[in-house]
Order: sequence, then structure tokens, then C-alpha cells
Amino acid sequence: MSCRWEDLLRNLFLTGASGCLGHYVLERLAQQRDPEFPEQPAYHLYILIRNPSRLRLPPERLPAPITLVAGDLLRIREHAALLRQMDGLIHMAAAWGDPTLTWAVNVTHTLELLSLLDPERCQQVIYFSTASLLNQALEPLAIAGQAGTDYIRSKYAMLLRRQESSFWPDRLLTLYPTLLFGGSPHHPYSHITAGLKEVLPLAGFDPLFAGGCQLPLHPRCRCGRDGGPLGGPSAGGRGLGVGQPPLVGG
Repeated sequence: MSCRWEDLLRNLFLTGASGCLGHYVLERLAQQRDPEFPEQPAYHLYILIRNPSRLRLPPERLPAPITLVAGDLLRIREHAALLRQMDGLIHMAAAWGDPTLTWAVNVTHTLELLSLLDPERCQQVIYFSTASLLNQALEPLAIAGQAGTDYIRSKYAMLLRRQESSFWPDRLLTLYPTLLFGGSPHHPYSHITAGLKEVLPLAGFDPLFAGGCQLPLHPRCRCGRDGGPLGGPSAGGRGLGVGQPPLVGG
């Protein structure tokens, strides 16, 4: 009996898709084709989002089925039944500023999110950390857990607690971005890219160039030891690849 494309469509759950990097990841995943049915998309994408108006890529214009899941990590248990139907998770959401919210999102509810996935079904988890936790040898830097901001210390705490997940270590891929450049009229500008408008004129660049309005940028960042390109060799197995060129890589 032949297998239908609908039976092979994999469900991916994304957090942080309304951010700069999240927009690029969402767009690239929506463009992926199923290897056995090249005319069909590879994924059904489920986007956890508080405010749909922040999504600059209209879901109906993307070439893949997309479901907007209203909510945030603080109420992630409301979506427990849905999460057990996921074949993969890409977790990009993070919080900073308010200490209580930072620790709740970056540690407590991140662990809760992982616990709500079905380990018998979910093939892979991709978790975005930060390179600020690593030393020059790409090893965890203990001082980051003691002297950093709440954001850094919470990320370091999560780094140590990954092993509590049933997906650790084989199916939990951690990425360690450093500086992220990206943005266009259809993608939010990253914080560092937005700052170029003020900084580049000080370095002698044309202010019009510094504005970046006519220069759609692609996100680039470097990753630590266990963070290769999305879906690359370090992901193992079939993975959750997003095609070439990689969104994350050296």
C-alpha cells in the first residue's frame, strides 16, 4: 500500500519565531521540500507566539502549512496535548531584563517545554544558548554562572540542567550564537544590526549605507562545539535540516 505525503509530514514546534533569527529559520523551514514528495513541503510548522502582529512573514504566503499557537512559555502546559504530537522542536525564545521573568522563561519553563514532548515521537530538539557561556576552548565558563547578568546566569543554569531532559545528549543539539547580523523589510533587524545606523557613521561610513534600508541581510553567527549548522552532521540521523547555506555556521 502506498504511503501518502500527509502521513510523512513532520510537525515542528518553534518558539522565538517573531525575532530576527526566528524569522529566517521560519522562512527557511517553510521552503524545505519533502525528499520523497519534492512538490510538497517537509513540515507542518507550529509557531508559539504572543502577538501575531510581530510576525512580518504572512503565514498564508509561506509554502508550508503553518499554525499559530497563541501563548507563551509561561503558559506552555496549556499546549501539552499538542506538544505530544510534535516530531521536533526548535527553541529560540529567551527573556532578559526582569530577573523573575528571565529565570522563569530561560530555565523553569524551558525544562517544562522539553518535558511535555513525547520522547517516543520527537526526533530532535534544537536549543539556542549563547556563546557568552563558553571560554576560548569552547568549554563552559564557570564564572558565567556567578558574575553574569540574569540572562547569562540563567542560560548557564540551563546549560547545566540539559541532562535532566530525556533528549540529552543524543537528540538535544545546543547552538551557541555570538553576534547576530540580520534584517530586512520582511525580517526584524537584530539589535546589533539596528545599532549600525548610529555606529557606522562614526567609523567614516556613509550614513545612507549605515541605515541598511536597502541591504537585506542574512543572519550569521558562530557556534560552539556541539552546535553545527542546523541539521548538520552534529545533529545526527535524519535531523531537522533547513538546507543550504546554513543559517548558523562558521
